[in-house]
This record gives sequence, structure tokens and C-alpha cells, in this order.
Amino acid sequence: MKQIKTCLLCLLAILFASQSALAENTISITANSSTPQTPNPAMVTFISEMNAEIAGFGESTPSKWFAFSFDNLNQPNQVIHEIKLHLHLSALSENLSYNDMILLYLFENDEIFDAWDSQIGSDGPTTGILPFRWELGQTHTVTLNLRELMCRLNKTLFKAVKEKGFLDVIVQDDTMVHQLELEILYKDEARLSMGEAIEISKTVIHIPLMVHNPDHLEIQGFDFQLSIGNNAKDMGFCLSDQLNQDYGSEYNMDNHKGTIGAADLPFFSGDGEIGVIKIQLNPPEARTYSFCYSLAQVDHRPVRSNGLVYSIPNLPPVIEFIADQTILEDSIGATISFTVIDENPSSLTWTTLSDDQALISDSQIVVRGANANKQLLVTPNKDAHGSANITIVARDPYGLEGEADFKLAVINVNDAPEFTLQTLPKIDEDSGQQNISDFIVKMNPGPNESDQTIEVLAHVDDSSLFSKIPEINDKTLSYMTGENRFGSVNLTVCAKDNGGTLFNGVDQRCESQPLLISPVNDPPEFSLKTNKIECDAIDGRITLNNFLQDVTSGPYENGQSLQSIKAELDHPELFEQEPRISLSNYELSFTPRAMSVGEIIVTIRIQDKGDGNNTSAPQTLAISMKGYTLSGNVTYYHDRKTPVPEVKMELSDPVSFNPSPVFSDSSGFFIFKNLPKEKYTIQVSKQNNNEPLSGLDASLMGEIVIGAIEPDGCTRIAGNIFRNQSPPGSSNYSNIALYAANKRSYLNDDLIHWAFALNNCTELTPTRTAYRQDIDLNENKALNILGIFLGDISGNVAAQLPKKQSLDLQSVDIALLQGDIMMVPLKQTWESSEVKGVDIHITYPDQILEYQKYEKTEPFLNYSVEINSQTPGKIKLVIFSGNSNYSSGSAQLGQLFFKVIGSAGQSDIMQCIQFDVNELAGNGGMQWDGNIFEKMRLAVINPPDENWIMISIPVHADPTSLTSICPTASVAYAYENQDYVAVDNLFPGKGYWVKTGSDGICNAKGNPYKYHIAKLLPGWHLIGSIDKDNVTPLTEPEGAIAEMYTYKNGAYERTTVIETGKAYWIKIIKSCYLILQ
Repeated sequence: MKQIKTCLLCLLAILFASQSALAENTISITANSSTPQTPNPAMVTFISEMNAEIAGFGESTPSKWFAFSFDNLNQPNQVIHEIKLHLHLSALSENLSYNDMILLYLFENDEIFDAWDSQIGSDGPTTGILPFRWELGQTHTVTLNLRELMCRLNKTLFKAVKEKGFLDVIVQDDTMVHQLELEILYKDEARLSMGEAIEISKTVIHIPLMVHNPDHLEIQGFDFQLSIGNNAKDMGFCLSDQLNQDYGSEYNMDNHKGTIGAADLPFFSGDGEIGVIKIQLNPPEARTYSFCYSLAQVDHRPVRSNGLVYSIPNLPPVIEFIADQTILEDSIGATISFTVIDENPSSLTWTTLSDDQALISDSQIVVRGANANKQLLVTPNKDAHGSANITIVARDPYGLEGEADFKLAVINVNDAPEFTLQTLPKIDEDSGQQNISDFIVKMNPGPNESDQTIEVLAHVDDSSLFSKIPEINDKTLSYMTGENRFGSVNLTVCAKDNGGTLFNGVDQRCESQPLLISPVNDPPEFSLKTNKIECDAIDGRITLNNFLQDVTSGPYENGQSLQSIKAELDHPELFEQEPRISLSNYELSFTPRAMSVGEIIVTIRIQDKGDGNNTSAPQTLAISMKGYTLSGNVTYYHDRKTPVPEVKMELSDPVSFNPSPVFSDSSGFFIFKNLPKEKYTIQVSKQNNNEPLSGLDASLMGEIVIGAIEPDGCTRIAGNIFRNQSPPGSSNYSNIALYAANKRSYLNDDLIHWAFALNNCTELTPTRTAYRQDIDLNENKALNILGIFLGDISGNVAAQLPKKQSLDLQSVDIALLQGDIMMVPLKQTWESSEVKGVDIHITYPDQILEYQKYEKTEPFLNYSVEINSQTPGKIKLVIFSGNSNYSSGSAQLGQLFFKVIGSAGQSDIMQCIQFDVNELAGNGGMQWDGNIFEKMRLAVINPPDENWIMISIPVHADPTSLTSICPTASVAYAYENQDYVAVDNLFPGKGYWVKTGSDGICNAKGNPYKYHIAKLLPGWHLIGSIDKDNVTPLTEPEGAIAEMYTYKNGAYERTTVIETGKAYWIKIIKSCYLILQ
């Protein structure tokens, strides 16, 4: 049912919308079999009570009652004027159809509000709508005008439908309904308004009450109520003349409510005034009053209404004429006097307006003066010109306004151009072309003068310093200094616009800056008399006069003198007196070394006494000494293919010739160039650059000497060299150990490290000294020498593989006291075979430790030891035996002794970087607390000086200053980041070294410090205590504390608990949180 009503409502809305522009309009609502049938529920109940069923459109079943409802017939702002109902019917039975009836009801709240009914047909005395019998087969359209149908309540059905807005239709009961059509004529409803107020006096007005009834609808009565506000008084109401004769009225002045009606007279259908209400105004309280209808009804129907706003008449202010004004740009402004006419000038408010805000803003137009004589102050914007229309408006308290207009012209006065210059950079002499982009920054012709053009000129007060005079193009400054010119000038830049100087205008602005050209010393210049000299090494002293020519100190530097003449040469060893040039007469002199051969390049430069570039370009002189060439190569004896680099080749005899030695290169080649014709002795040797020997070599050599093993190959050669020593081989193996320990740079004299033979030798019989051969150099010689490695009988000739300790050695942290002796045992765990030789290399911090000695221990007392401690911070040990009596298994080799010399707070690492057993990486290292370590981290923790105590503050001290807690103390230190730090305040949780006076008393007051937690990194830390004794420190994670010391009676004492008031050295081995509780 809701859906059907909505559809009918939409249909009515569309029909009314299409006619809304008309004063009256007719709509037709048609319902048939295509229309949803939605009878009023009360009507459905009514038919059911009649024991009948409801028939639909076109239904031919006899004895059913047809029912249909028309809803929402009333429309906004319009009233129903006529209603006609057209019923298209057919009879369904014979003889009885005249009893069929049409019932037009208005059901409301399950009851019949009003009703009309009539039979359809007529038969004899029974009269129906139709003048004939209504029988089977008949079809007819019945039209009913609702204005003509009287209802039960003694009024027309038209009025009932008009009042309720709906109509219920019933057709009984043997009649078929094909279609219903409801035709409605609407007209605009009447509305109420207020007419223009009539001023009776200054305080009394009459307000006409008007009815607007353009369609002349019949009106029976009016109901209204007015709202007049607190500042007006109701003085009563009277009817208009056109209603006064026939209508009556009632009016209540207290609530301003009235009723007009004529129940027994014809309807009112007029248009116009229906009455007048009389109002007394209270001007002191208000000037403007508002009136409106709070209730407006016509025939008890709410209608539209209009109110009234009434203002007490008032004269607007009048501003006398103000003439147009002219002033100059950037003047003090204009002061204009004028007069205003108003009954209360002091109550006026002013609005000032300018139509050119860029020239004059509204806020810069000010009205002054309390009476009728006023002054107008107008101040244009700075640097603005042009003309503006000025409007001033005076407004009285009641909203009335008066205004005046005039024009203010501001004559342009030219402003100087504006610009900014970059700071000129200082340049050096001979810097070349200079181009400074955007040298002029933010240039404009002046405020509000963008249409002007600008000419820019540059000027310097000394143009002689320039090869190109400074000029400015497109804001870029360009110039070039004269060659070798320097000095200071003033650069002046002027910008001039085309605005002229009328009215004292300014068309030009200049700025000056110093331009500094710094002098740069030019290098001196010279030439050589010749670039090449050939001589013989026996010519003696050679001189050349005036060897330097064309000598100058540089352009514009005539006042300078030369400071020096330098000659550098690549082979000074070829001269008894190196080449030199006299500063006074430029003479070259030199003396060749006798029998020297070669070409020497001498590079010559001169210097003047100026700053900067005071050195000339180099000139080169080639001095050539003729001679011969000796070259060759060195190879291993056993394959004659493998080259030996870094073999030292020395020539001796004659004594007068002693060139630098030559070393064989990576291919085994060496070359002497330009040797004089002479007889020479060639000597060959090899240094121990790669440390090929070891303690094992020394022990094996001892076995060869005593005959414990039989040599062969290079072993045989090495063993044969020293067999004739007395006792046999007594120094052979020990010197090899010295060499392995780096205590000899290389074996020389009779303790040779290398033996050499010519390549064509048939036997490899070494000599007791390094190979020597006399050569008469009468032609260029090529010399091939066979190198024989001597002493390395344990395979060092082969390529060495990387060595790695087989133990995963750890490190240990050790705390030291200055002056203590530190003993470091050395232990090996070699289990596989006899220990024939051990090579150990240890580095230590020489700023902390001073090496004292090494002591052998069982079972290595019968071994020999060579120790190299010559370089501070390094110790090289070679342990060997020459008697075949070897030890095996895990054992202590010996122990090193050091004296602690470091200062408090110093820390560093001691490390065993080599521990080889029988030339293999051994299992061994430095022993501490029963464990073997590769590294020892050392820290000196002794007190800084005498008369020091270690304390902590177990309270939240107040005050915290050192002087308050320890009055006799002179200084205090904390230990942070592995160093001592002086502090002025003491805080709980930390430990401190404090230097006190003779009493050594410290006393802190404050709340107890009961809990401490701190994050610590590995290393030594100086910590404090809490307000509790016998506290065992905890760590998270556990096991982070290695050891802990306190300081008592001038010495450290190891401990595991913390007492209140004391400080402690604590060693942390892994990152943790320290907890005291």
C-alpha cells in the first residue's frame, strides 16, 4: 500500500509541478487495471464486515464490492476549487442491478468521517444516478460533481475532501468498474502580508493587514497573531471598511492574536486590506523595528505571510565638496580640510577607499576631528606615483551614509637606480683574462620605474695596470691586467637611468671598490753556454768561464739579486768534486773521479731573493765519460736455470775506482756500465733478506760437523766448508743461529753464506771466501756465475708455504705495576718428533716493558740460544743444538724477564708473531696462569703518584664537589676510556684516585646509594661501591669478571668482594652489565 501511495503522490507531484507557473490548473488522475489498487485499510475492514470481497478493475465476478482510494489530493500553496469523479461502469446482472450503489466515503482512524452514497439505476419509486434501470449488458460513464453532493454532516462532499485531502470509492456489488478518473481544479490559496506602514506621528504608526486572494477564493474567516518586539506597544486592531459591515473580529492586545469571521454571511472573496493594527514606537530604544505574523490562517489552513521592517526616518550625513589634489612622490602626503553636515557629527564612523591600493592603501587615508570640521590625511606608498580616486564615506549610527569623491595625483620624482656589487676578489699578477659573472646583483631603475632604461659605466683611476680596461656588459665585469703589472686601483661603477632630474629627481648612482693586483715573483731566467761536455776521467779539474748567460731576475724585478745557483746530478760518485757554478762570475767547475765511466745529467736552476716562484726553469747539462761494460747473470748451481735476485756484485782493484755495488734483478741479471779499461777483481755475496736460515739449520749443521749425519748435495758442500775449523765446526752452527736471529746482516769473512763458481767449472768445490775473480777488462765482458746456496740444508731453497699455528691461541689481559719484574714463560707442546730447532719472534710495547734477560729451563738446558733484542719492542730467539741430544714432548723452553717502566694508564699488546718448531708452525706461545697465549694485553694500573688513595662515594652526595667531600685533597682522577681524567665532582658508582693531605680524610653526606648497574666493555675499569659491605659483584651475562683488585697500604690486593667507600680495579673479559645490590 505504501508503494501505491508513493506512485500516486509522484504522479500528483509531476502534474502539479508542470502547472506550478499557473494561477490555476486542472489535473486528472486516472485509475484502471494497470494501476495498483490500494484501498484504505479502514474501507477494507468495512467491506469485510459486510461479508463481501473486493473486486478489481474489470473483474466480472458478481457479489464482489469494488474499492479504491485517492490519496494526497491537497497541494502546497494551492486549494481545491472543483472536483469531478468519472466512473466507467458495466452491469453484471439483470433486474437486480438497480440495487447497486456508488458509495463515496472518507474513512479516518477506522471510522467514517463523512459519506455520500446513491444507487446507480432508477426503477419506479427508487431513483438513482441514472434515469433508467441498470441491467445486464449496459455500460455507462457516470460523472459526479462533488460540490453538488451533500454529506451526512450537512456539508458538501467537496468540502470534506478539500479538508481531508483524500477520497474512498466503493461500488456495490454486481457492477464492473473499468476505470476511474478524478478531475481536480486547483487555484492559488490566499496569503496574508503587511502593507507599508503609515506614519501617524513620530512615535505612532498604523500597519495594514493585507490578504492576497488573486483567484478570489471564497474565504469564511482569518486567524492571525503578530510578533511586534519589545520596543513597540500594541494599541489595538480595527477591521477594514470592506469587512466592517458583514464580519466580526476579536483581538487580544496582550498576545496580539486576532480572529475575523462571518459564519452566517456569504464567503469573502475579495483581495486587499482586511484591517489595521495600531503601534506605538519607543525611539530612544531603537530606530528600526521588525513585525511579522507568528500565526497566519485562512479558513483554519496555515498560509504564507510576509512581515515588515520599519525604520524611523533619518537624514543622511552630507560631506561638502572636496577638490582634486596634487602632490609629489615621496612627499609627506596631503592634509585636506572639509566639513560634514549631520545632527551629531561626533557619532559618525568613517570608511576610506582608494581604487589604487598600490598607490594609496585604504589604511593610509585617515579622517581626524571630532566636530563638523574634519581633516583628511592621505599618505601615498613609498616610491609610488600615479593617480587614485579617493572615496570617503560617513555613516551615522542608524546606517545612513553620505560620501564624497575626489582624485589625488602623485607626480613621479625619479629615484636613482639600485644595484649591488659583488666583492672584487684579489688577483695575482699575470692572472689573464678576468670575467666576473653577475658582478652587478639585483639592478633595477628604481622603485616603480621598471619602464626606464639603464646605462652602466666602469672607470678605474689608473688604467696603466691594464691591457684591457675594465668594462661591464650584461652585468659581467671583464678586464685583463698588463703583463707583469701589479698595484691597487679604485674601480667605480655608475648606473644612470633615463628618468631625468625634474622635481629634484636623481638619475645616477655610483659605487666604488678597491681592485688589488698582488705582485707575483717571476722566476729568474738564464741560458747555458753549452748543453753537452765530453771528457776523460783522468782530465783533472775542468772549468768553463761565463757558463751561465742572459741571466735576469724577472720582468720589472731589476732590483732583485740572485740568491743561489743549484746543480743537481744523477751520479755524484763519478766526481772527486761535483759540478758547481760560481754566483759571482757564473764559472762552471768540476773534477771527475779517476777511471770513472758514464754519462751524468746535471740539472741547473737559479734562485732569486723574491717570494713565491723564485726558482728558474731547469736547464740540463750532459757530461759524458767513456768506458767499458761488464754484464752477466746468476743462477742456482743445482739446475742452472733458477735465477737468484739481489746477489751483490762488487768490483775492487784498482783502488781509485770504487763504484756502488750492483745487485742482480729478478731475472738474475746484473750490469756494470762504462767501466774504464783496467784489471778488476769481482766479488759476489748475498744478504739474508728473506731470513732463509733457522734453528733447525744450525742444529743440522752441528750434526754434520760432528759427523752425526753424512752430507750430500748442498749439505755436503755446506758441511765441507768448515771441517778444518779447530775444533771442527765450532762456530759454524752458532753463526748460522746468529744469522737466523738477525744478529748478523749476512755471513762474511770466513763465515760465508754463499759460495759461487763460474758456470764452466767442472767441480763444485767451494772456496773459504766469497767467490772472487780477476778480470783484465780490455774488452766488454759477459760474466755468468753459478750461485751455490750454503748453510740451508733443511729445504729453504724451495718455496715456503704459509704457516698457521695448530692451536687456537687466546689472549689474556694482565695488570702491571710500575717497577715490577714481569716473567713470561715460553712453552711448546710439540708431540710428533724431536725438537731440533725453535724460532720465536715476539713484539712487546717498549714504552711499558724493558727487556732484561732470558733463562733456559729443563729440559732445554743443553740447547744453545741466540737472542736478538737489539731493536726495542722486538725479540728474536733461535734455539738449537749441535750435539744430537734433542728433547721431545710438551715442555717449557725458558722464560723472558721484563721490567715494567710504563706510567699509570698506559696499555698495549704483547704478541708472539712466530713460533716455529723444526721450521713448521708449532703449538706454543707465552704462558700465563697455566695457559698458553698468543697475545697479552698489558695495562699499567699503579697509582699516579705517592699519597694517593682509592675511594668511592656510596651516597648521593650533596654537595658533590671534591673540596666539600675531601677538604685536604688537591686533585682527583677517574679512569675512563683507558686513560685517567681529572674531575672536580665525585658521584656514586665510580672509583677515584684522590691525592689528599696528611690526614687523608674524606666525608660525604647524602642519601644512601643502594643499587648500581652499568654497561661495561672488555678491559680494565675503576668502579665504586654501594652503601653495603661484602657485596659480590654480579654480571649479566655471567662470568664476565676475570679478576678484581683493591689498593691497600701502597700495594694492590686481589679480592672478590666490595666494601663500602672503597674503589676497585675490575677486569672485564666480555661485554656485560655490572650489578651491585
